[in-house]
Amino acid sequence: GDSGVGKFRYLSPVVSGVNPLSARSGTQITVTGTNFGSTVAAIRLDFGWPLTLGGAATGVWSAGEYRMLIPDQKFVAQVPVGYGTNLNLLVNVNGQYQNETVAGGEGTVLTNTTTRFTFAYLP
Repeated sequence: GDSGVGKFRYLSPVVSGVNPLSARSGTQITVTGTNFGSTVAAIRLDFGWPLTLGGAATGVWSAGEYRMLIPDQKFVAQVPVGYGTNLNLLVNVNGQYQNETVAGGEGTVLTNTTTRFTFAYLP
């Protein structure tokens, strides 16, 4: 079986900037930070709260068409079809969300909200 030990060879991603924070579906969004990896293959940018993070069942949408601009530090992605405002933006690299700590039995919780970015869909 897979013990899951391997994924912790990667440092959790740290997000320092997101632009724009409000846009329509299909718009390109740029994310800057560290520990994104050398390729976009392991990156997922989620809009909203995944249920594993205690989110409401309103849904979570993942971006598409990722492209690395600076390895480890900057990537662009396409805003997915979705709706709502005040949606948390969460970067997931190799299964690890930014600033995460795992609480036994309760799933994953964000412990550091100082670098929290929220997104609003424009009509």
